[in-house]
Amino acid sequence: MQRTRFARPLNFHTVRCMTRRDSRDSDGKVYTVRYDAVDATCYQTILALVYAWTGERGAALTQLEKIVRLPRGPDYGELRFNPWWDEIRDDPRFDRLLSQAALPPVYE
Repeated sequence: MQRTRFARPLNFHTVRCMTRRDSRDSDGKVYTVRYDAVDATCYQTILALVYAWTGERGAALTQLEKIVRLPRGPDYGELRFNPWWDEIRDDPRFDRLLSQAALPPVYE
């Protein structure tokens, strides 16, 4: 059995709940770096992963473009070699993301 870094399987509902700023919030706002600079990029990476798995390639790549250069965002090795990203790896925009991910993170 292959181990993942998540304790339970991910589904769209789980990720939408994880990406809410407050679990009691009914509008489902996505975590942003403005509200949570440490974990926001992790949650946004998971959201991009779910978009990729559900066939929403454009949304996945758009989400990755926002976070690829941020600290704790997906790095070159994760994007290049992790099989989770196989669904969008053949897109030309993904190659541009890889070149951006190879650069050092931007601290602003």
